[in-house]
Amino acid sequence: MSSALQGPTTFADDGSAVLSRVIEVPVHDEIPRSQIEDAYDIDRTVSYLNSSEFSKIALQFPDELLADAAQVSTLLKAQTGRDIYVLADTTFGSCCVDEIAAEHAYAELVIHYGRACLSPTSRIPVFYVFPKAAMDVGHCVEAFKQVYARDLEQPILIMSDVVHQHSMDALVKALSAGGYTGIIPSYIASATYDPRPASKGDAAPLSAGCCQKTETCCRSSLHDETPCDRSPTSVTAPIGSRKQCSRRYSLADNQTLANYSIFYVGAESLSLTNLVITHNTNEISSYNPLTKIIRNEKTNSGRLLMRRYFMVQKAKDAEVIGIVVGTLGAANYLAVIHQIQRLISAAGKKSYLLAVGKPNVAKLANFLEVDCFVLVACAENSLLDSKEFLRPIVTPFELELALVDGRDWTGAYETDLEILNPRLASGASELLATQDLRSQAADKDGTGDHSDEEPYFSLVTGGYKQAPGQATRSARAEAPQVSSADDMGQLTLRNEKSTLTVSSLNSAGARFLNEKRTFRGLVSDVGRTDVTTAVEGRRGIARGYIDETGKSDQMSK
Repeated sequence: MSSALQGPTTFADDGSAVLSRVIEVPVHDEIPRSQIEDAYDIDRTVSYLNSSEFSKIALQFPDELLADAAQVSTLLKAQTGRDIYVLADTTFGSCCVDEIAAEHAYAELVIHYGRACLSPTSRIPVFYVFPKAAMDVGHCVEAFKQVYARDLEQPILIMSDVVHQHSMDALVKALSAGGYTGIIPSYIASATYDPRPASKGDAAPLSAGCCQKTETCCRSSLHDETPCDRSPTSVTAPIGSRKQCSRRYSLADNQTLANYSIFYVGAESLSLTNLVITHNTNEISSYNPLTKIIRNEKTNSGRLLMRRYFMVQKAKDAEVIGIVVGTLGAANYLAVIHQIQRLISAAGKKSYLLAVGKPNVAKLANFLEVDCFVLVACAENSLLDSKEFLRPIVTPFELELALVDGRDWTGAYETDLEILNPRLASGASELLATQDLRSQAADKDGTGDHSDEEPYFSLVTGGYKQAPGQATRSARAEAPQVSSADDMGQLTLRNEKSTLTVSSLNSAGARFLNEKRTFRGLVSDVGRTDVTTAVEGRRGIARGYIDETGKSDQMSK
């Protein structure tokens, strides 16, 4: 009889179906060299590489641009003589620089193509090449006048998606020619970024296309006859400029950002969502160059904030929180994770650190013991819509609001990890200091309990819930004492209910399985099971046993 697995299965065939399968693959026509050089800024890239010391270069393309990777890499290698590698996939979102994949090829520089969140990298320098999407500047000006026709002196901040940054000069010129005197342009905060210790940090980035009179210049929003006196390798941010959503701008004297309306050029995207939620107190209008439709984003910001406020309440009720790593390249991500762990511990809750790559419903559904997830990612990817997920997913800012006493919901929102890191550290320190003071007060009073550990009203469940600190002490009081040998991995006896030992219950996952699981394995009834003659069992695999498929033994020989 054959020893091969019996029964139908797609996991144990000979592979002939795969070898004979025919797949229709669309042929990508090769783009003319002139279009490639213009679309991918070959001249600017070659000039930068030839003036640098980098010898191994990694090219990062999003999926929609991978078809052009061969042509771009061939051109760069022929004109620079450097070792060029193409990163065909990204560990997380394509907007972030994939430092992990670049380090596998020992790359010294990453050239990032396509849309980008512009998050500072932590280890490897990056050179950005943004797409140049077409835009009808004249129609955009007419749409602008429909919204801002009353007051030509109204302060307005112009922002755009990175794919339309090259058209902002023409737009600002046209608006200024139309009589608008309160226009303030913004520009990309960093077209290059070098995180190495020898660099000057945020002072090193240069604006995209600077000194080439093709995009927003670092010196002025309107290019005049006087060229910028800064070379592309030594550009610094304008004195007194501010940074928001990876864009830099300089406000007029005696003006604050709250006094400005914001006009955003770009299609609906994560960049627009991040802008709307972090500037929810400003009047924001967006113009979509693809549909040529302008709309007011104020109503969208209200719905977004209501949804995020609900997430804060869900995080407040959570006992076990999963920290999902959503980036391995953005600067400060490790520090933020550490501060989140401190914050969760100080709040009397348990945490798990999860690295699952790109989060999806199926991956996070494996962690049923987790009540809420906090996603540590770049500013754009952190605002993940978790409607389809089994558990809510919050941002580090929302977790801080949920766990730290005195953090009231004011509508102000923050997604920048660089700003969140000290906020989270301060929140964890405040929690620990408050608990120490209350513990000392309780010891003096002889009560041994804290006033804030009384049950609180949950806006999610509509009932009262016990504070985590009180629940923790109650569980410890009811739990029997175990010897130190248990902690050393020695054998321990189960109790009369055949449940896990107390030392094992320190794990939130073990506690969840002990309380929620329905299958507890085979039960041994020693002395109560009749002894019978051994019989032949089913053959095959669980997907289709022989007797279930109706196949005879002769067919399987």
